[in-house]
Amino acid sequence: MFQPSASQIGAQIDGAFWVIAIMCAVLFVSIISLMAYFTVRYRRGRNAAPVDIEGHRGLETAFVATSVVIVLVMFYVGWRGYKALFTEMPEGLFTIKATARQWSWSFEYPNGAVSDRLLIPAGSPVRVDLVSLDIIHSFYVPAFRVKQDVVPGTMRYVWFQSDLPGEYDLFCAEYCGTGHSMMVSSAVVMDKAEFASWLEAEGQEKAGKGAGRLDGAGVFKAKGCSGCHTVDGSPLVCPTLKGVYGARVRVISNGAVKEVVADEAYLRRSIFEPEAEVVEGFGPIMPSYKGNITDAEIEALAAYIRSLK
Repeated sequence: MFQPSASQIGAQIDGAFWVIAIMCAVLFVSIISLMAYFTVRYRRGRNAAPVDIEGHRGLETAFVATSVVIVLVMFYVGWRGYKALFTEMPEGLFTIKATARQWSWSFEYPNGAVSDRLLIPAGSPVRVDLVSLDIIHSFYVPAFRVKQDVVPGTMRYVWFQSDLPGEYDLFCAEYCGTGHSMMVSSAVVMDKAEFASWLEAEGQEKAGKGAGRLDGAGVFKAKGCSGCHTVDGSPLVCPTLKGVYGARVRVISNGAVKEVVADEAYLRRSIFEPEAEVVEGFGPIMPSYKGNITDAEIEALAAYIRSLK
């Protein structure tokens, strides 16, 4: 079933879609109808067409002119949607940074708050800056009618405004590896007062943790670890972390199988050089976090994993 647009830009995109869809439907019906008529009217053995058929200048001119008009109309409605998305951004946009990685999303707000869901205020224009830590992903919110590739080494963006509070699907629309189908999140449109309260609370919590010890569970979530690893023992595309700390783990290193102890040094190697020692039974699919994680965050992660008994 067709889902109505939940953003203002989406209304323009829907308008372009319907104009093009209706024009295509009219052309399809017209061509098939004429083809069927001429097939019956001039079939062999009955009412055959004359052998010599000359061109009709009026029909040819009308055909070319109509084709040009159709193409120009399609271009115009498409250009209107493109302008709305990329050249007509309003001033005073609330900016959020979206980070894509295999296979999760992370959203960072101006006050330092971080969430694995995109929370936005209703009735306010929002700009989402898009960056990737590994390979090409694609930011897609069908209800908002926005989709943009996220390319490593380049910052791209989308903007939109939604006036309809609710929760909408958000996912990666570019195949990005084994866990691509799990790279799902949601865009949550909140009442302005509710959003402001949440943002303030998250910002204060972030500031408080920054002044003291980092929260390992928060780092685990913010860095996207939860997209590949579980903490309850259930299988996923990468090994579960429940009970792994201090255990002996069978890994493949340089083509040979060996056992190592999963201590903090091992975790650090796995984060910086994930392909050096790959857990037996799993593929070398984890990206390196070199340059994207601090020593303090690694220590917090180690403490968190140590607690997963």
